[in-house]
Amino acid sequence: MEEKIAKLSISGMSCEDCARTIEKAVKQIDGVIDLKVDYRSSSALLRYDEKRISPEQIVALSIFRSPSQYKARVDRMD
Repeated sequence: MEEKIAKLSISGMSCEDCARTIEKAVKQIDGVIDLKVDYRSSSALLRYDEKRISPEQIVALSIFRSPSQYKARVDRMD
Protein backbone atom coordinates (compact mmCIF):
# COMPACT_ATOMS: atom_id res chain seq x y z
CA MET A 1 0.00 0.00 0.00
CA GLU A 2 1.21 3.46 -0.93
CA GLU A 3 -0.68 5.84 1.40
CA LYS A 4 -0.94 9.46 0.29
CA ILE A 5 -2.89 12.53 1.40
CA ALA A 6 -4.68 15.07 -0.78
CA LYS A 7 -6.59 18.23 0.09
CA LEU A 8 -9.84 18.70 -1.80
CA SER A 9 -12.04 21.77 -2.24
CA ILE A 10 -15.74 20.89 -2.22
CA SER A 11 -18.51 23.30 -3.14
CA GLY A 12 -22.26 22.91 -2.73
CA MET A 13 -22.28 21.93 0.95
CA SER A 14 -24.59 23.80 3.30
CA CYS A 15 -24.47 21.74 6.51
CA GLU A 16 -22.88 18.86 8.42
CA ASP A 17 -25.31 16.42 6.78
CA CYS A 18 -23.83 17.33 3.40
CA ALA A 19 -20.34 16.59 4.72
CA ARG A 20 -21.49 13.24 6.15
CA THR A 21 -23.18 12.30 2.87
CA ILE A 22 -19.96 12.92 0.96
CA GLU A 23 -17.83 11.10 3.54
CA LYS A 24 -20.11 8.06 3.50
CA ALA A 25 -20.12 7.83 -0.31
CA VAL A 26 -16.40 8.38 -0.82
CA LYS A 27 -15.28 6.06 2.00
CA GLN A 28 -16.95 3.18 0.14
CA ILE A 29 -14.65 3.63 -2.85
CA ASP A 30 -11.95 1.00 -3.22
CA GLY A 31 -8.59 2.58 -2.43
CA VAL A 32 -9.95 5.30 -0.13
CA ILE A 33 -8.52 4.94 3.37
CA ASP A 34 -10.28 7.89 4.98
CA LEU A 35 -11.98 11.19 4.20
CA LYS A 36 -12.59 14.04 6.62
CA VAL A 37 -14.90 16.74 5.25
CA ASP A 38 -15.29 20.20 6.81
CA TYR A 39 -18.29 21.98 5.32
CA ARG A 40 -17.38 25.30 7.00
CA SER A 41 -14.10 25.52 5.10
CA SER A 42 -15.48 23.71 2.01
CA SER A 43 -12.54 21.35 2.16
CA ALA A 44 -11.62 17.76 2.83
CA LEU A 45 -8.54 15.72 3.65
CA LEU A 46 -8.36 12.50 1.69
CA ARG A 47 -6.16 9.56 2.65
CA TYR A 48 -5.89 7.08 -0.21
CA ASP A 49 -3.84 4.20 -1.59
CA GLU A 50 -1.97 5.65 -4.55
CA LYS A 51 -1.56 2.19 -6.10
CA ARG A 52 -5.34 1.73 -6.29
CA ILE A 53 -6.87 5.15 -7.00
CA SER A 54 -5.98 8.79 -7.57
CA PRO A 55 -7.64 11.92 -6.17
CA GLU A 56 -8.53 12.92 -9.73
CA GLN A 57 -10.42 9.66 -10.18
CA ILE A 58 -12.30 10.26 -6.93
CA VAL A 59 -13.45 13.77 -7.86
CA ALA A 60 -14.60 12.43 -11.25
CA LEU A 61 -17.03 10.00 -9.58
CA SER A 62 -20.80 10.36 -9.58
CA ILE A 63 -21.21 12.16 -6.24
CA PHE A 64 -19.33 15.11 -7.77
CA ARG A 65 -20.84 15.05 -11.29
CA SER A 66 -23.99 16.74 -12.59
CA PRO A 67 -26.74 16.79 -11.50
CA SER A 68 -25.12 16.50 -8.06
CA GLN A 69 -25.03 19.70 -6.02
CA TYR A 70 -21.48 18.86 -4.87
CA LYS A 71 -18.42 19.74 -6.92
CA ALA A 72 -14.84 18.88 -5.97
CA ARG A 73 -11.33 19.61 -7.14
CA VAL A 74 -7.89 18.57 -5.95
CA ASP A 75 -6.07 21.45 -4.24
CA ARG A 76 -2.90 19.73 -3.09
CA MET A 77 -1.34 16.30 -2.92
CA ASP A 78 1.33 15.25 -0.43
